[in-house]
Amino acid sequence: MKKPLFALSLLATFAAGTAALADEELIVVRSNGALERHTTGYTYTPASWWYHTPAAWSASVGAARAGGSGWGDVTALKADNKGDLYAVQPDGQLRHYAQPLTRMGNEAQLQPGDLTAIGTGWSPTRLGEGLDGTLFLESGGNLLWYRYADGWQPGTGSQAGSGWSGFTSLFGHNQALFGIAANGALWKYTFQVDQSHNFTGFDSSAQVGVGWDVFAHVATGFDGVIYGLTASGDLYWYKIDLATNTWNEFSGRVIATGWSDVTLLAVGRNQSCTHSAYQAAYDEQVWWGVIHHPAVPEHWDCTNAPGQSFTVYQ
Repeated sequence: MKKPLFALSLLATFAAGTAALADEELIVVRSNGALERHTTGYTYTPASWWYHTPAAWSASVGAARAGGSGWGDVTALKADNKGDLYAVQPDGQLRHYAQPLTRMGNEAQLQPGDLTAIGTGWSPTRLGEGLDGTLFLESGGNLLWYRYADGWQPGTGSQAGSGWSGFTSLFGHNQALFGIAANGALWKYTFQVDQSHNFTGFDSSAQVGVGWDVFAHVATGFDGVIYGLTASGDLYWYKIDLATNTWNEFSGRVIATGWSDVTLLAVGRNQSCTHSAYQAAYDEQVWWGVIHHPAVPEHWDCTNAPGQSFTVYQ
């Protein structure tokens, strides 16, 4: 399979090292209707001219944990940056559940009927998500925006744009909305919000990739991470700098295989995780007139997920 292409910048080689939040979980629905949860994370260490070391990267997908059953009829599954879950039923009904991963615990089961019905007439294929309950729906070429936060917010259902019928898939995170065009081009749109976090308009757009029509399912994680799943069951990892549109040099790596029976893919958030740093603030060390920031070890403890430890490089 030809991998999707993206634009690399040499600046990415010298970017600060990062690590994914330990509260990020992949949510998948299998062809038998089972809902599964997989913890996921990555570490990235930039190249160092001082130590003559190359850039390093690693990623992992945890073993499946049962999350529920009866999800085989759900036609679309989305999760926003707060961890709220949105599911579209076969009849177009939109259902919502606030922060299910935080509430569920390790072994609790979530069924579609546990979600609250909040709307009807929702498209199963061209539905995108954004900041704090923002949803985008393509209808007849028009893009409509909605925001659900303890109820539908003022302006919900208003037109956000036109000419969007050429996109086969929409997905997003925070204030970035991505769309895959019929020719496989990946486009990124950034938008603005008001003080209440309601959508006010798009302010930029850019094509950031080609060949993305190879993916059967795509979902966005945190901090610019994108997961793409092919029909053959290969799960790819990408990371884009949302400010500069440059891709992490390790983008396009396969991090899981054998997922060909997955019918829905989303990224959720378990906010039961608490963070503690062994070193509250790093000390600057000056060697030969050059300032160096040593690594700061950090630890996440999650009530409803296994604790994870990793190092963040400043």
